[in-house]
Amino acid sequence: MEQFQSQMADDIPSHKYITNRHYLRFFLPYIVIIILLHDIVTNAASHQYPQFVLLALCIVLCFRQFYMWRENRTLVLTYQSLQERLEDKINEGIQALAKNELHYKTLFENHPDAVFSLDTSGNFQAMNVSCTKIFHYSHKELAGRPLLNYVTDPYRHVVRDAIRHAKSGKPQTFDILFNETHLQVTFIPTMLGTKCIGMYGIAKDMTELKEKQQQVEHMAFHDALTGLANRRQFEMRLEEAMKLATKRETMVAVLFIDLDRFKKINDRLGHDVGDLLLIEIGQRLASALRSKDVVARQGGDEFTVLLTDVFSKKSAALVAERLMELLNEPVYIGGHELKITPSIGIAMYPSHGTNVTKLMKHADIAMYRAKASGKNKYMFYAAKMSDVEDEKHFLEGELSKALQNEELVLHYQPQVDLATKRIVGFEALLRWHHPKLGLVSPASFIPLAEETGLIIPMGEWIIRTACKQAATWRDGGYELKVGVNLSPLQFNQSNLVGLIAHILKETKLPPHLLDLEITEGIAMKKEEQVIKKLHQLKELGVQISIDDFGTGYSSLSYLTKYPIHTLKIAREFIREIGTSRQEEAIISSIVMMAKNLGLTVIAEGVETNVQWQFLEKQDCDHIQGFYISKPIPETEIIALLQKSEAHYG
Repeated sequence: MEQFQSQMADDIPSHKYITNRHYLRFFLPYIVIIILLHDIVTNAASHQYPQFVLLALCIVLCFRQFYMWRENRTLVLTYQSLQERLEDKINEGIQALAKNELHYKTLFENHPDAVFSLDTSGNFQAMNVSCTKIFHYSHKELAGRPLLNYVTDPYRHVVRDAIRHAKSGKPQTFDILFNETHLQVTFIPTMLGTKCIGMYGIAKDMTELKEKQQQVEHMAFHDALTGLANRRQFEMRLEEAMKLATKRETMVAVLFIDLDRFKKINDRLGHDVGDLLLIEIGQRLASALRSKDVVARQGGDEFTVLLTDVFSKKSAALVAERLMELLNEPVYIGGHELKITPSIGIAMYPSHGTNVTKLMKHADIAMYRAKASGKNKYMFYAAKMSDVEDEKHFLEGELSKALQNEELVLHYQPQVDLATKRIVGFEALLRWHHPKLGLVSPASFIPLAEETGLIIPMGEWIIRTACKQAATWRDGGYELKVGVNLSPLQFNQSNLVGLIAHILKETKLPPHLLDLEITEGIAMKKEEQVIKKLHQLKELGVQISIDDFGTGYSSLSYLTKYPIHTLKIAREFIREIGTSRQEEAIISSIVMMAKNLGLTVIAEGVETNVQWQFLEKQDCDHIQGFYISKPIPETEIIALLQKSEAHYG
């Protein structure tokens, strides 16, 4: 429009461009009239007018009239042109305005969010279709009525404050819950100069986003399998509980719970059954606690319990006893009767620690002490338990010197043929005689040896010593097989086959008298490499056994692929003979399957005559366990061999 006004101004002559011609045209008629008046006055007496004067007058008038006509014509044409251009510009403006209005109306009406306008009192003036859907009222029901009429407590004061601030010219954004719909509402003031004449509102449905946020928050603070609190939430709640206990002068108890034998069940029956078992355990724990207490899954088969507002250790002990009672009850899953027991460690705030890290660590240490003391019990943390950690570091340092100081020895546990009742071989078991600590349990140092890599040189020493011993027996007239366990680190050595071949040659032991025992875990990893190495060992002529069979993996396909000679049934099955028909059925199945595959079967952990008799009826080949003999040093072996001339049983 400004451009158009400028163009019109350019078309109208400016006073700067008025010339003498324009003045002549303007004043000429008046000059003629003055001349005539002068002539009339001077010739008034005679009343005679010269003809040339009249002629000149006519010419001047015609000349003026011509100029007037031409100028008027120019003005008319200019006016018509300006009028047409003005109409065109007006039409363009109207079309642009209509287009903008259409865009606005389309945006207003079709916007997916609720869009509405309010007056300064907060009454509805206009609203789109989405607004009526969200508020569940029609245009007619909303128009002219206050927005506050449709908002319930506790959000009314939020909306009221937002309207008040919007009237002062400040945009407002807030969240409300309307008919179970989460809305994010924005008020945008409509200003006329410095005065607010109303406001526009936009309400966005945030329900789906809120639900996703809640899901993310739930995932961040809860265990995905059991739905219980996770470690992160547990530590946050523990932090809060300690602060509250300080104010109230009460105590807080942390119970660290580990499930005994869970791994065996999980490996034998599969992860699906294991997961269902964990869910059931979580539900049992939660059912035994107060609403203000917390139960969490730390990971694997470990759970933690937070007891708030505890007034004595006795209160924590009573809860631990109740939890043990619940967890000792059988669990029935998929036709299986599962028996599981807990080992529980308890740490008290503030006596056992004043921060989250220490309390959790001390409860964990107490749990391991409970497990080491026989399982299925609870123990409170004591300062002396921390000595166990120090002992671990001490053993790690001493273990590196044990081999060179000749502190390691082998004990041998006999294996008896059930048909002949005679000893047919021994399993070599490592022992450590420390000069100050005495006999150190293998459970204490074998994991350390594997963790530090010392198991490699120790393993070579075990194989060489066992082969020497078997060669000595053979020289004495006893051709007995010797079994040696291979750890995963040993088995994965690139030079394992060459090393064993060298030791056999060095000790002059016939290869068939060396039995290498591997776990199912080794057998199932890197299948092609394992098969290749086992075939290389078979070519040497050594025997290969699967140790603790049945506790590892449900897939049995490897039995037909691998060059295996013997299956050793795990002691976990043998222990249940006479008490569990399911375990007995598993043993019978293993023996039958092994016979069909041409494999020898050894039952480990035989401790009673009942177990002996059952295995004999199942046609098991060999047995091994305390019922025959505990592991003994090589100095006692000859006496045992002589004794074996008599039948067992």
